[in-house]
Amino acid sequence: MMNTLFPGYKIRSLRDICSSRSTRIEDLVTLAEIERAQDVDGNAYLQQIDVHPSYGRRGIGRKLVESVCVWAKHQNYHRILLSTFRDIEWNAPFYAKLGFQVLAEVELTPSFQQIRLKEAEAGLPIDQRVIMYRELLASV
Repeated sequence: MMNTLFPGYKIRSLRDICSSRSTRIEDLVTLAEIERAQDVDGNAYLQQIDVHPSYGRRGIGRKLVESVCVWAKHQNYHRILLSTFRDIEWNAPFYAKLGFQVLAEVELTPSFQQIRLKEAEAGLPIDQRVIMYRELLASV
């Protein structure tokens, strides 16, 4: 069963973003969109994080992912998972640098198999995508 864990955030105007030099996570959310996170089979599942390309390579994506991981730990999740493209630099290789590992296809639960099916139905090339996970340590 999937439940929304926290509401999505939307990008504010670029004018507001450009006038701010802050690196607080609350301000960084204005540079990015956290589409949705859900509970999938007792795991936190991060469906999507996007950072506007003009703000790339500044550590914003890393800070957003880390903040979601901290949030998930506070919610007593032991793992966070996501689905991403295997070979795109800012996808699986980026998440691997943050401690995520590829989950073997044989380890996919029925809910994650359904996620893969929905991605295929949406036209995503499943052979180019992977499910990744990161263990969340008990200490926060």
